[in-house]
Amino acid sequence: MNQKELRAIRLKNDYKLMAGMRNSAVDWTVDDPDNPEHYVVTFNIRTIIGLDAKGKPIYRDKSTVDITFPPEYPTVKPRAVMREQQPFHVNWYTDRAWCPGVWSSDEQLWSYVRRMAKTLQFDKRYSNVKSPANPNAVSFWNENAGTNLFPTDKQELPIGEEKKRRCVIHL
Repeated sequence: MNQKELRAIRLKNDYKLMAGMRNSAVDWTVDDPDNPEHYVVTFNIRTIIGLDAKGKPIYRDKSTVDITFPPEYPTVKPRAVMREQQPFHVNWYTDRAWCPGVWSSDEQLWSYVRRMAKTLQFDKRYSNVKSPANPNAVSFWNENAGTNLFPTDKQELPIGEEKKRRCVIHL
């Protein structure tokens, strides 16, 4: 199987597994279900987009991200870019692109999207201060990591269809 065929199969499988990634916090559309190469993911998640003049967080409750796939996918990670101003977060570059950290070709798209949502929630377990995409956010992160400021949103996030099937208990 060549790279192009592998990519096409993976994209179709990702699309099927993304079915479980919808709830009040996360929704998405795809341009073409038969060729799912561009997703628009809407996160209804409270996130921090900056600081006011007094250093207090400025919040936003809705963010939209475009996810596209390079020709080398799944060997190379998808690209996720915020349509609006990026969050003031260590995992978001100032050019609005998300830094997912380590990428493994066996990670499913639903898991990638869920990890992204966790960074929007400022979940400490999904944030990499040691290798920041936005160095300007590091001091804010460090000053507030031990406070109740994080996470900014505690909504339950959906999980992909594959994970749901693994969680089924047969009696």
